[in-house]
Amino acid sequence: MRTRIIGVALIGVFGCSGETQVELSAFGEAFVEEGIEAEAFVDGWSVSFSELVVSVNDVRTSPGGPVSSGGFVLDLSLSSGGDGHPLTRTVVEGDVLQSVHYRLSPPSGEVEGNATAAQVDRLRAEGLAVWAQGTATRDGQSVGFAWGIPADLSFDCDVGTRLSPDRLARVELTMHGDHFFVDDLELAPNLAFDEIADADADGDGVVVPSELAAVPLTGLARYQTGGRSDIDDLWTYVGAAALTMPHVDGEGTCAPRFVPDDYTSFELTDADPVLGAGLYAEHCASCHGAEGRGDGPGAGGMSPSPSDLTNAPPGASDAGYIAFRTARGGAMFPYASSMPAYEEVFADADLVSVVAYVRELAGH
Repeated sequence: MRTRIIGVALIGVFGCSGETQVELSAFGEAFVEEGIEAEAFVDGWSVSFSELVVSVNDVRTSPGGPVSSGGFVLDLSLSSGGDGHPLTRTVVEGDVLQSVHYRLSPPSGEVEGNATAAQVDRLRAEGLAVWAQGTATRDGQSVGFAWGIPADLSFDCDVGTRLSPDRLARVELTMHGDHFFVDDLELAPNLAFDEIADADADGDGVVVPSELAAVPLTGLARYQTGGRSDIDDLWTYVGAAALTMPHVDGEGTCAPRFVPDDYTSFELTDADPVLGAGLYAEHCASCHGAEGRGDGPGAGGMSPSPSDLTNAPPGASDAGYIAFRTARGGAMFPYASSMPAYEEVFADADLVSVVAYVRELAGH
């Protein structure tokens, strides 16, 4: 039995003078609730979702702040009558709601939403932020898909909604489920399913991640990665496309932020350089190399290759980002690398010391 839980009980609808009630909801659009018609696909397929389960965490408004002490897990394939699925209400002071922040990541702690206990348990057990399942149909042929997306990525979404204490304001976290099937990650894309259908190697009628991962993008002229060299197979492509789903209020844009809230203020206080060097040599050098250049003896054949820590792109040498990637590893989108997670291996002092040593390799 599915239950819908509203996270904050309210007395009255409107706030005090200068305060506005803001209602937040999540919506997968008609494409998710009703299906994607064949006219939308360049190769004539149509798609229906039986499940699109998303785990949304760290929701907060600006001005305002966190809207709930926990996260939300929702099955957006369920009909909402076009209104979206309610999350909660919060009180915001001021004249304009500037932005909304949320994080697509596996559930942790208590969650609210319309997902079943079994759906929540699957996300927890497999470390997934998204579960997508459905069927594509064309000319009497049906091909299913069942995809779990391991992801941890935050989004900052511009809203700019005028607020008034005598009027309920609404904000919708919109998930564009059709983006699973886009053929270009940068320019105006088409929707396509032919290559996904062809990936059903065992012929059981359901395409799963391992089958997509076995299809190299080389030779598939349809798919354009926007210059990303780390996307070299169809599963990595689909995972990257899934992370373009998050929007706000329909088509409002959301900018990805790669460091979650719990790592943004990561401090290197009391770092031990000897401890950091030793832990790096034991756990990191085999792939990243003794000097951090990504040329360790275990790096051969890895895709993507281990990062050159001495030549990191802007932001990738920040302490919070290094700590997050070290703790959580790379087995999640948008990274999809072979790097293991060390959050159960390193104590707090270990992590601080390793991060400080990596920054030293990068010249900081």
